[in-house]
Amino acid sequence: MADDLKAPFTARLPDDLLEYAADIADQKMNAAEREMQHDSEAYPEYARALGLRDAAVEQLIQERRCDPMEVDRLESAMTAYGAALAIEMYKRGFMDGGRVCHAFMTGELPRKGAAT
Repeated sequence: MADDLKAPFTARLPDDLLEYAADIADQKMNAAEREMQHDSEAYPEYARALGLRDAAVEQLIQERRCDPMEVDRLESAMTAYGAALAIEMYKRGFMDGGRVCHAFMTGELPRKGAAT
């Protein structure tokens, strides 16, 4: 069991479950982004972040005379980084939820009213 704790966090889940969780996370992130783009006023943090991003891009292009394609590549890399973090957090939440469900089903965690 001690060796299991040293393994990478996701190594304890079968690959197909992790792939399933990543697919769900990707779908949910895309749906959330579409919704936030459609109605950014309903998501003030998103609107603020989008404004900051757009201002930073414009500043790079204007002040540093950066090629817009270079800025696009940087933006794509940063977006990929953020997406990778979000997907990993979703997978960890998926795993945590599975652990709790397993603990209830096996009796490791008592059900409501069953605790003594």
